[in-house]
Amino acid sequence: MESKNDILRQKRIYLEAPSYFNKWSQFEDPDGLLRQYLQESYHWTNSIVLEAGAGTGRITDYYVNVVSKAFLTDNSENMIRLLNEKYGNMSNVVPLLCDHRDLWEKHTIHPTVFISAFSLGYAFSDNLLSSKEIEEQLKKIIPPNSKVFIIECTGMFNRFENATKSFLNYVDGLNSMFESETLKTCFRFGSAYEAVECAEGLFSKEVAKKIEKGGLLEFPDYITIWHN
Repeated sequence: MESKNDILRQKRIYLEAPSYFNKWSQFEDPDGLLRQYLQESYHWTNSIVLEAGAGTGRITDYYVNVVSKAFLTDNSENMIRLLNEKYGNMSNVVPLLCDHRDLWEKHTIHPTVFISAFSLGYAFSDNLLSSKEIEEQLKKIIPPNSKVFIIECTGMFNRFENATKSFLNYVDGLNSMFESETLKTCFRFGSAYEAVECAEGLFSKEVAKKIEKGGLLEFPDYITIWHN
């Protein structure tokens, strides 16, 4: 199970070294199952998208060429800098430095689509909230009258093996509010070094040890999409 130190390490890497997350994102779901799911599940053309916790723009790339506007939020200045560099020539993309929980106090946005991918759970990871309390917080974060896609990694070897109690409560809160689909996909690497580095950075040292011990260049992953 993830320790508090694991979570703090992940956050530090995310805030300080977005290039690592950009690199690791290339290893997850190499067959593009999530891209296919999102593109087939919604007609993105001319939508106004709010992507909370956009990170390096991995999910943004799936829809950015066809939407009317894409507001990309993140609480890392380094991530926002990367997004500005990546989409600087696209007039429909607006990166915003903002935490999920402060979004509506700082910005007036009326999106037709709300996306959070591998990020919204971090809003609750340091708090021992009940699933009901998390549900109430989600209602404050997620904009009304929009199509919702909340995407999280929910499995490594065994589902939820590395999850904190807070994350499990977060999943319970999502399950009470939305329907869900789970994609059985994988991480795929070119070397053992890449596999261990990614597992330690994204998950925990315990997961990295298992991967190194097994000599795995490919290991299973489950991506769950909650939607309305």
